[in-house]
Amino acid sequence: MKPIPAACVAVCLALGPLGAATDPAVDGPFPDTRQTVGIPGTLGATLTTDVYFPGTNGAVSPAAGRCPVLVLGHGFSQSKDQHVNQGRQLATRGYIVLIPNSNAVSDHSRYADDLRKCIDWIEARDADTNSLFLGRVRADRVGATGHSAGGLSAILAASRDPRIRAVSLMDPVDSGDLGVAAVANLAAPVAITYSEPSSCNASGSALTLYSAALAPKRGMHIVGANHTDPQDPASPLSALFCGGANSARQTLYRRYMAGWFEYHLRGDATYGPWVFNQPGGPLASDLGLSKITYAEAPAPLTAWRCVNFGTNATNAAIAGNDADPDGDRVRNLEEYAFNTDPQAANANRSVTPLLVTTNGQRYLAMEFPIVSAAGDITCRVEASPDLQTWLPGCAYSGTNRVTATADTTEFSRTGAGLETIIVRDNNPVGSAPQRFLRLRVTEP
Repeated sequence: MKPIPAACVAVCLALGPLGAATDPAVDGPFPDTRQTVGIPGTLGATLTTDVYFPGTNGAVSPAAGRCPVLVLGHGFSQSKDQHVNQGRQLATRGYIVLIPNSNAVSDHSRYADDLRKCIDWIEARDADTNSLFLGRVRADRVGATGHSAGGLSAILAASRDPRIRAVSLMDPVDSGDLGVAAVANLAAPVAITYSEPSSCNASGSALTLYSAALAPKRGMHIVGANHTDPQDPASPLSALFCGGANSARQTLYRRYMAGWFEYHLRGDATYGPWVFNQPGGPLASDLGLSKITYAEAPAPLTAWRCVNFGTNATNAAIAGNDADPDGDRVRNLEEYAFNTDPQAANANRSVTPLLVTTNGQRYLAMEFPIVSAAGDITCRVEASPDLQTWLPGCAYSGTNRVTATADTTEFSRTGAGLETIIVRDNNPVGSAPQRFLRLRVTEP
Protein backbone atom coordinates (compact mmCIF):
# COMPACT_ATOMS: atom_id res chain seq x y z
CA MET A 1 0.00 0.00 0.00
CA LYS A 2 1.58 3.29 -1.08
CA PRO A 3 1.68 6.10 1.51
CA ILE A 4 0.12 9.34 0.33
CA PRO A 5 1.79 12.62 1.30
CA ALA A 6 -0.76 15.22 2.36
CA ALA A 7 0.39 17.70 -0.25
CA CYS A 8 -0.07 15.16 -3.06
CA VAL A 9 -3.71 14.09 -2.58
CA ALA A 10 -5.74 15.86 -5.26
CA VAL A 11 -9.52 15.49 -5.29
CA CYS A 12 -12.59 17.67 -4.88
CA LEU A 13 -15.27 17.03 -2.32
CA ALA A 14 -18.58 15.42 -3.25
CA LEU A 15 -19.64 13.28 -6.15
CA GLY A 16 -22.74 15.33 -6.86
CA PRO A 17 -24.57 16.76 -3.85
CA LEU A 18 -26.93 19.65 -4.41
CA GLY A 19 -26.07 21.45 -1.18
CA ALA A 20 -26.44 20.75 2.53
CA ALA A 21 -28.25 17.50 3.27
CA THR A 22 -31.93 17.87 4.16
CA ASP A 23 -34.53 15.37 5.31
CA PRO A 24 -35.08 13.17 2.22
CA ALA A 25 -38.81 13.26 2.98
CA VAL A 26 -39.10 16.97 2.19
CA ASP A 27 -38.95 18.80 -1.12
CA GLY A 28 -35.61 19.69 -2.63
CA PRO A 29 -34.51 22.97 -4.24
CA PHE A 30 -36.09 22.54 -7.68
CA PRO A 31 -39.55 23.10 -9.10
CA ASP A 32 -41.11 19.93 -10.47
CA THR A 33 -42.82 19.19 -13.76
CA ARG A 34 -44.76 16.14 -14.94
CA GLN A 35 -45.26 14.96 -18.50
CA THR A 36 -47.32 11.95 -19.52
CA VAL A 37 -45.83 10.10 -22.49
CA GLY A 38 -46.31 6.87 -24.38
CA ILE A 39 -43.26 4.59 -24.18
CA PRO A 40 -42.89 1.48 -26.36
CA GLY A 41 -43.29 -1.49 -24.02
CA THR A 42 -43.17 -5.23 -24.24
CA LEU A 43 -45.33 -7.22 -26.69
CA GLY A 44 -45.84 -4.13 -28.83
CA ALA A 45 -47.91 -2.36 -26.16
CA THR A 46 -47.57 1.30 -25.21
CA LEU A 47 -46.73 2.22 -21.61
CA THR A 48 -48.64 5.27 -20.43
CA THR A 49 -45.94 6.79 -18.26
CA ASP A 50 -45.66 9.81 -16.00
CA VAL A 51 -42.22 11.40 -16.26
CA TYR A 52 -41.31 13.77 -13.44
CA PHE A 53 -38.27 16.01 -13.65
CA PRO A 54 -36.75 19.10 -12.02
CA GLY A 55 -37.74 22.13 -14.07
CA THR A 56 -40.52 24.24 -15.54
CA ASN A 57 -41.82 25.30 -18.94
CA GLY A 58 -40.54 22.25 -20.74
CA ALA A 59 -36.93 22.57 -19.62
CA VAL A 60 -34.81 20.73 -17.05
CA SER A 61 -33.45 23.15 -14.44
CA PRO A 62 -29.83 23.97 -15.40
CA ALA A 63 -28.71 23.74 -11.78
CA ALA A 64 -29.85 20.12 -11.62
CA GLY A 65 -27.04 19.10 -13.99
CA ARG A 66 -27.19 15.57 -15.33
CA CYS A 67 -29.98 13.92 -13.36
CA PRO A 68 -30.03 10.44 -11.84
CA VAL A 69 -32.95 8.31 -13.06
CA LEU A 70 -35.50 6.34 -11.03
CA VAL A 71 -38.10 3.89 -12.28
CA LEU A 72 -41.03 3.16 -9.96
CA GLY A 73 -43.41 0.20 -10.22
CA HIS A 74 -46.92 0.50 -8.78
CA GLY A 75 -48.77 -2.28 -6.98
CA PHE A 76 -51.19 -4.90 -8.25
CA SER A 77 -54.54 -3.47 -9.44
CA GLN A 78 -53.19 0.04 -8.78
CA SER A 79 -51.73 2.69 -11.11
CA LYS A 80 -49.17 5.45 -11.50
CA ASP A 81 -51.71 7.74 -9.83
CA GLN A 82 -50.82 6.20 -6.43
CA HIS A 83 -47.30 7.66 -6.61
CA VAL A 84 -47.85 11.19 -7.89
CA ASN A 85 -46.54 12.88 -4.75
CA GLN A 86 -43.47 10.65 -4.60
CA GLY A 87 -42.64 11.34 -8.24
CA ARG A 88 -43.09 15.05 -7.72
CA GLN A 89 -41.04 15.15 -4.52
CA LEU A 90 -38.16 13.16 -6.00
CA ALA A 91 -38.12 15.52 -9.00
CA THR A 92 -37.66 18.48 -6.64
CA ARG A 93 -34.54 16.70 -5.41
CA GLY A 94 -33.07 16.49 -8.90
CA TYR A 95 -34.21 13.07 -10.13
CA ILE A 96 -35.92 12.10 -13.36
CA VAL A 97 -38.64 9.66 -12.30
CA LEU A 98 -40.57 7.37 -14.65
CA ILE A 99 -43.76 5.70 -13.38
CA PRO A 100 -45.49 3.56 -16.03
CA ASN A 101 -48.96 2.09 -15.83
CA SER A 102 -48.59 -1.66 -16.00
CA ASN A 103 -50.00 -3.53 -18.99
CA ALA A 104 -48.93 -6.83 -17.47
CA VAL A 105 -51.72 -7.45 -14.90
CA SER A 106 -50.07 -10.10 -12.68
CA ASP A 107 -47.16 -10.86 -15.01
CA HIS A 108 -44.44 -9.48 -12.75
CA SER A 109 -41.67 -10.52 -15.12
CA ARG A 110 -43.23 -8.58 -17.97
CA TYR A 111 -43.69 -5.48 -15.82
CA ALA A 112 -40.01 -5.75 -14.86
CA ASP A 113 -39.09 -5.67 -18.53
CA ASP A 114 -41.42 -2.70 -19.04
CA LEU A 115 -39.52 -0.83 -16.32
CA ARG A 116 -36.38 -1.57 -18.31
CA LYS A 117 -38.09 -0.24 -21.44
CA CYS A 118 -38.54 3.04 -19.54
CA ILE A 119 -34.80 3.15 -18.92
CA ASP A 120 -34.20 2.54 -22.63
CA TRP A 121 -36.52 5.42 -23.48
CA ILE A 122 -34.99 8.03 -21.16
CA GLU A 123 -31.47 6.94 -22.15
CA ALA A 124 -32.36 7.57 -25.80
CA ARG A 125 -33.77 11.00 -24.95
CA ASP A 126 -30.36 11.98 -23.56
CA ALA A 127 -28.97 11.79 -27.10
CA ASP A 128 -32.07 13.16 -28.87
CA THR A 129 -31.49 16.69 -30.15
CA ASN A 130 -35.25 17.30 -30.13
CA SER A 131 -35.69 16.22 -26.51
CA LEU A 132 -35.75 18.47 -23.46
CA PHE A 133 -33.66 15.75 -21.79
CA LEU A 134 -30.77 16.16 -24.24
CA GLY A 135 -27.56 15.89 -22.24
CA ARG A 136 -29.46 15.90 -18.93
CA VAL A 137 -29.67 12.18 -18.12
CA ARG A 138 -27.05 10.46 -15.98
CA ALA A 139 -27.48 7.00 -17.48
CA ASP A 140 -24.86 5.50 -15.16
CA ARG A 141 -26.96 6.42 -12.12
CA VAL A 142 -30.25 4.52 -12.42
CA GLY A 143 -32.26 3.30 -9.43
CA ALA A 144 -35.37 1.18 -9.08
CA THR A 145 -38.17 1.35 -6.54
CA GLY A 146 -41.69 0.06 -6.30
CA HIS A 147 -44.57 -0.83 -4.01
CA SER A 148 -46.06 -4.27 -3.42
CA ALA A 149 -46.00 -6.26 -6.69
CA GLY A 150 -44.26 -3.26 -8.25
CA GLY A 151 -41.48 -3.78 -5.74
CA LEU A 152 -41.13 -7.36 -6.94
CA SER A 153 -40.91 -6.13 -10.54
CA ALA A 154 -38.25 -3.61 -9.48
CA ILE A 155 -36.18 -6.48 -8.02
CA LEU A 156 -36.57 -8.52 -11.20
CA ALA A 157 -35.64 -5.53 -13.37
CA ALA A 158 -32.51 -4.85 -11.31
CA SER A 159 -31.46 -8.51 -11.44
CA ARG A 160 -31.61 -8.37 -15.27
CA ASP A 161 -30.30 -4.89 -15.94
CA PRO A 162 -26.84 -3.77 -14.75
CA ARG A 163 -27.78 -0.16 -15.48
CA ILE A 164 -29.75 -0.26 -12.22
CA ARG A 165 -27.16 0.59 -9.58
CA ALA A 166 -29.34 0.91 -6.43
CA VAL A 167 -32.70 -0.48 -5.28
CA SER A 168 -35.01 0.92 -2.58
CA LEU A 169 -38.34 -0.88 -2.18
CA MET A 170 -41.60 -0.08 -0.39
CA ASP A 171 -43.32 -3.07 1.26
CA PRO A 172 -42.60 -5.41 -1.69
CA VAL A 173 -44.61 -8.61 -2.10
CA ASP A 174 -43.05 -11.71 -3.64
CA SER A 175 -44.86 -14.23 -5.84
CA GLY A 176 -43.78 -17.83 -6.19
CA ASP A 177 -40.32 -16.95 -4.80
CA LEU A 178 -39.47 -15.01 -7.96
CA GLY A 179 -38.15 -12.16 -5.84
CA VAL A 180 -36.19 -14.40 -3.46
CA ALA A 181 -34.38 -16.03 -6.36
CA ALA A 182 -33.62 -12.67 -8.00
CA VAL A 183 -32.54 -10.70 -4.94
CA ALA A 184 -30.19 -13.50 -3.86
CA ASN A 185 -28.05 -12.70 -6.90
CA LEU A 186 -28.46 -8.92 -6.95
CA ALA A 187 -25.20 -7.00 -6.57
CA ALA A 188 -26.74 -3.53 -6.22
CA PRO A 189 -27.25 -2.12 -2.70
CA VAL A 190 -30.81 -2.97 -1.63
CA ALA A 191 -33.04 -1.21 0.90
CA ILE A 192 -36.37 -2.79 1.83
CA THR A 193 -38.73 -0.57 3.82
CA TYR A 194 -41.79 -2.45 4.99
CA SER A 195 -45.05 -2.40 6.97
CA GLU A 196 -46.61 -4.68 9.56
CA PRO A 197 -47.43 -8.20 8.30
CA SER A 198 -50.96 -8.56 6.93
CA SER A 199 -52.97 -10.37 4.30
CA CYS A 200 -52.24 -7.43 1.97
CA ASN A 201 -48.46 -8.01 1.96
CA ALA A 202 -48.44 -11.82 2.07
CA SER A 203 -47.93 -11.78 5.84
CA GLY A 204 -44.71 -9.82 5.68
CA SER A 205 -43.15 -10.98 2.42
CA ALA A 206 -40.56 -8.19 2.71
CA LEU A 207 -38.77 -9.92 5.59
CA THR A 208 -38.21 -13.03 3.49
CA LEU A 209 -36.85 -10.90 0.67
CA TYR A 210 -34.53 -9.05 3.03
CA SER A 211 -33.18 -12.31 4.44
CA ALA A 212 -32.45 -13.58 0.93
CA ALA A 213 -30.68 -10.40 -0.22
CA LEU A 214 -26.92 -10.08 -0.36
CA ALA A 215 -25.03 -7.37 1.47
CA PRO A 216 -25.04 -4.43 1.12
CA LYS A 217 -28.62 -4.29 2.35
CA ARG A 218 -30.91 -2.63 4.87
CA GLY A 219 -34.30 -3.69 6.19
CA MET A 220 -36.42 -0.85 7.62
CA HIS A 221 -39.65 -1.63 9.48
CA ILE A 222 -42.09 1.28 9.84
CA VAL A 223 -43.78 0.56 13.16
CA GLY A 224 -47.57 0.43 12.84
CA ALA A 225 -47.57 0.97 9.06
CA ASN A 226 -50.00 -0.78 6.75
CA HIS A 227 -49.75 -1.78 3.10
CA THR A 228 -51.42 1.45 1.94
CA ASP A 229 -48.90 3.79 3.56
CA PRO A 230 -46.31 3.53 0.73
CA GLN A 231 -48.88 5.05 -1.65
CA ASP A 232 -49.14 8.82 -1.93
CA PRO A 233 -51.94 9.55 -2.65
CA ALA A 234 -53.55 6.35 -1.44
CA SER A 235 -56.13 4.58 -3.55
CA PRO A 236 -59.63 4.08 -2.11
CA LEU A 237 -59.41 0.37 -3.00
CA SER A 238 -56.23 -0.14 -1.00
CA ALA A 239 -57.57 1.92 1.89
CA LEU A 240 -60.72 -0.23 1.95
CA PHE A 241 -58.93 -3.56 2.12
CA CYS A 242 -55.55 -2.71 3.68
CA GLY A 243 -56.28 0.32 5.90
CA GLY A 244 -56.10 4.04 5.37
CA ALA A 245 -52.80 5.83 4.82
CA ASN A 246 -51.29 7.91 7.61
CA SER A 247 -49.33 11.05 6.71
CA ALA A 248 -46.65 10.50 9.37
CA ARG A 249 -46.01 6.98 8.12
CA GLN A 250 -46.03 8.17 4.50
CA THR A 251 -43.31 10.64 5.52
CA LEU A 252 -41.21 7.82 6.97
CA TYR A 253 -41.58 5.84 3.75
CA ARG A 254 -40.41 8.83 1.71
CA ARG A 255 -37.52 9.48 4.09
CA TYR A 256 -36.05 6.02 3.93
CA MET A 257 -36.85 5.21 0.30
CA ALA A 258 -35.38 8.48 -1.00
CA GLY A 259 -32.51 8.66 1.50
CA TRP A 260 -31.08 5.41 0.15
CA PHE A 261 -30.89 6.92 -3.32
CA GLU A 262 -29.40 10.20 -2.08
CA TYR A 263 -26.60 8.32 -0.34
CA HIS A 264 -25.88 5.55 -2.82
CA LEU A 265 -27.11 6.70 -6.23
CA ARG A 266 -26.21 10.37 -5.97
CA GLY A 267 -23.17 9.44 -3.91
CA ASP A 268 -23.70 12.06 -1.22
CA ALA A 269 -22.29 10.79 2.08
CA THR A 270 -23.85 13.68 3.99
CA TYR A 271 -27.03 11.58 3.87
CA GLY A 272 -25.35 8.92 6.00
CA PRO A 273 -27.35 9.87 9.12
CA TRP A 274 -30.56 8.96 7.20
CA VAL A 275 -29.12 5.63 6.01
CA PHE A 276 -27.09 4.35 8.96
CA ASN A 277 -27.57 4.41 12.72
CA GLN A 278 -25.05 7.19 13.31
CA PRO A 279 -24.99 8.82 16.75
CA GLY A 280 -27.25 11.87 16.94
CA GLY A 281 -28.64 11.32 13.45
CA PRO A 282 -32.29 11.30 12.34
CA LEU A 283 -32.37 7.52 11.85
CA ALA A 284 -31.05 7.12 15.39
CA SER A 285 -33.77 9.53 16.56
CA ASP A 286 -36.55 7.63 14.78
CA LEU A 287 -35.18 4.41 16.24
CA GLY A 288 -35.10 5.90 19.74
CA LEU A 289 -38.70 7.08 19.38
CA SER A 290 -39.77 3.58 18.30
CA LYS A 291 -40.98 4.83 14.92
CA ILE A 292 -38.82 2.23 13.18
CA THR A 293 -36.80 -0.89 13.73
CA TYR A 294 -34.12 -1.99 11.34
CA ALA A 295 -31.40 -4.43 10.41
CA GLU A 296 -28.46 -3.95 8.09
CA ALA A 297 -25.51 -5.62 6.44
CA PRO A 298 -23.82 -2.48 5.09
CA ALA A 299 -20.65 -3.45 3.11
CA PRO A 300 -20.18 0.22 2.11
CA LEU A 301 -17.09 -0.22 -0.09
CA THR A 302 -18.83 -3.00 -2.02
CA ALA A 303 -21.87 -0.76 -2.51
CA TRP A 304 -19.66 2.12 -3.67
CA ARG A 305 -17.94 -0.06 -6.26
CA CYS A 306 -21.25 -1.38 -7.58
CA VAL A 307 -22.78 2.08 -7.96
CA ASN A 308 -19.69 3.65 -9.51
CA PHE A 309 -18.46 0.83 -11.74
CA GLY A 310 -21.47 -1.39 -12.47
CA THR A 311 -20.40 -4.50 -14.35
CA ASN A 312 -16.73 -3.53 -13.82
CA ALA A 313 -17.08 -3.55 -10.02
CA THR A 314 -14.99 -6.71 -9.72
CA ASN A 315 -12.42 -5.69 -12.34
CA ALA A 316 -9.34 -4.75 -10.30
CA ALA A 317 -7.82 -2.82 -13.21
CA ILE A 318 -10.78 -0.44 -13.16
CA ALA A 319 -12.40 -0.70 -9.72
CA GLY A 320 -9.54 -1.97 -7.57
CA ASN A 321 -8.16 0.01 -4.64
CA ASP A 322 -5.08 1.19 -6.53
CA ALA A 323 -6.76 1.83 -9.88
CA ASP A 324 -7.20 5.39 -11.16
CA PRO A 325 -9.75 5.18 -14.00
CA ASP A 326 -10.21 8.96 -14.30
CA GLY A 327 -6.47 9.62 -14.45
CA ASP A 328 -6.42 12.30 -11.75
CA ARG A 329 -3.62 10.58 -9.76
CA VAL A 330 -6.00 9.69 -6.96
CA ARG A 331 -6.50 6.00 -6.21
CA ASN A 332 -10.01 4.62 -5.99
CA LEU A 333 -9.59 3.97 -2.29
CA GLU A 334 -8.98 7.69 -1.68
CA GLU A 335 -11.93 8.58 -3.93
CA TYR A 336 -14.08 6.36 -1.72
CA ALA A 337 -12.61 7.75 1.48
CA PHE A 338 -13.22 11.37 0.46
CA ASN A 339 -16.65 10.89 -1.25
CA THR A 340 -15.46 11.88 -4.72
CA ASP A 341 -16.28 10.60 -8.18
CA PRO A 342 -13.75 8.01 -9.42
CA GLN A 343 -15.03 8.41 -12.98
CA ALA A 344 -14.47 12.16 -13.27
CA ALA A 345 -11.06 13.80 -12.91
CA ASN A 346 -10.94 16.26 -10.03
CA ALA A 347 -8.93 19.47 -10.04
CA ASN A 348 -9.16 20.45 -6.38
CA ARG A 349 -7.48 19.04 -3.31
CA SER A 350 -9.37 17.18 -0.59
CA VAL A 351 -6.38 17.06 1.76
CA THR A 352 -4.83 20.44 2.49
CA PRO A 353 -1.94 21.54 4.71
CA LEU A 354 -2.49 24.48 7.01
CA LEU A 355 -1.33 26.13 10.24
CA VAL A 356 -3.56 26.27 13.33
CA THR A 357 -3.12 28.14 16.59
CA THR A 358 -3.64 26.72 20.09
CA ASN A 359 -2.84 28.65 23.27
CA GLY A 360 -0.89 31.20 21.26
CA GLN A 361 1.29 28.62 19.53
CA ARG A 362 1.16 27.63 15.86
CA TYR A 363 1.13 24.04 14.67
CA LEU A 364 1.43 22.29 11.32
CA ALA A 365 -1.93 20.68 10.53
CA MET A 366 -3.87 18.95 7.77
CA GLU A 367 -7.55 19.08 6.85
CA PHE A 368 -9.33 16.18 5.16
CA PRO A 369 -12.82 14.68 4.78
CA ILE A 370 -13.93 11.26 5.99
CA VAL A 371 -17.07 9.29 5.23
CA SER A 372 -18.56 8.40 8.60
CA ALA A 373 -19.93 5.05 7.40
CA ALA A 374 -16.64 3.90 5.86
CA GLY A 375 -15.75 1.44 8.59
CA ASP A 376 -14.04 -0.86 6.08
CA ILE A 377 -11.07 1.48 5.57
CA THR A 378 -8.75 3.45 7.84
CA CYS A 379 -7.61 7.04 7.34
CA ARG A 380 -4.45 7.44 9.39
CA VAL A 381 -2.37 10.57 9.95
CA GLU A 382 1.36 10.04 10.46
CA ALA A 383 4.08 12.49 11.52
CA SER A 384 7.77 12.54 10.67
CA PRO A 385 10.86 14.61 11.45
CA ASP A 386 12.74 13.51 8.30
CA LEU A 387 10.40 11.80 5.76
CA GLN A 388 12.05 8.51 6.72
CA THR A 389 10.63 7.64 10.12
CA TRP A 390 6.84 7.90 10.32
CA LEU A 391 5.12 8.01 13.70
CA PRO A 392 1.52 6.90 14.33
CA GLY A 393 -1.06 9.65 14.60
CA CYS A 394 -4.83 10.07 14.71
CA ALA A 395 -6.81 7.37 12.91
CA TYR A 396 -10.40 7.11 11.64
CA SER A 397 -12.34 4.02 10.61
CA GLY A 398 -16.10 4.47 10.69
CA THR A 399 -17.09 5.20 14.28
CA ASN A 400 -13.72 3.93 15.59
CA ARG A 401 -11.55 6.98 16.21
CA VAL A 402 -8.12 7.62 17.70
CA THR A 403 -8.15 11.38 18.23
CA ALA A 404 -4.87 11.89 20.11
CA THR A 405 -1.45 10.23 20.07
CA ALA A 406 1.99 11.20 21.26
CA ASP A 407 2.60 12.99 17.95
CA THR A 408 -0.76 14.33 16.74
CA THR A 409 -4.05 15.67 18.09
CA GLU A 410 -7.44 16.17 16.50
CA PHE A 411 -7.93 19.94 16.32
CA SER A 412 -11.53 20.02 15.07
CA ARG A 413 -14.29 17.90 13.56
CA THR A 414 -17.41 19.18 11.80
CA GLY A 415 -20.21 17.74 9.71
CA ALA A 416 -22.23 14.53 9.77
CA GLY A 417 -22.11 11.65 7.32
CA LEU A 418 -19.25 13.41 5.54
CA GLU A 419 -17.05 14.96 8.22
CA THR A 420 -14.24 17.48 7.92
CA ILE A 421 -11.31 16.67 10.20
CA ILE A 422 -8.34 18.85 11.13
CA VAL A 423 -5.42 17.08 12.81
CA ARG A 424 -2.39 18.99 14.08
CA ASP A 425 1.16 18.05 14.91
CA ASN A 426 1.98 18.06 18.64
CA ASN A 427 5.23 19.97 18.11
CA PRO A 428 4.82 23.75 17.80
CA VAL A 429 6.24 25.39 14.71
CA GLY A 430 9.89 26.28 15.38
CA SER A 431 10.41 23.66 18.09
CA ALA A 432 12.05 21.26 15.63
CA PRO A 433 14.11 21.85 12.47
CA GLN A 434 11.38 20.35 10.32
CA ARG A 435 8.13 18.37 10.65
CA PHE A 436 5.96 16.55 8.13
CA LEU A 437 2.44 15.09 8.15
CA ARG A 438 0.92 12.61 5.72
CA LEU A 439 -2.40 10.80 5.40
CA ARG A 440 -2.57 7.12 4.51
CA VAL A 441 -5.79 5.40 3.42
CA THR A 442 -5.75 1.62 3.75
CA GLU A 443 -8.18 -1.29 3.72
CA PRO A 444 -9.09 -1.93 6.46
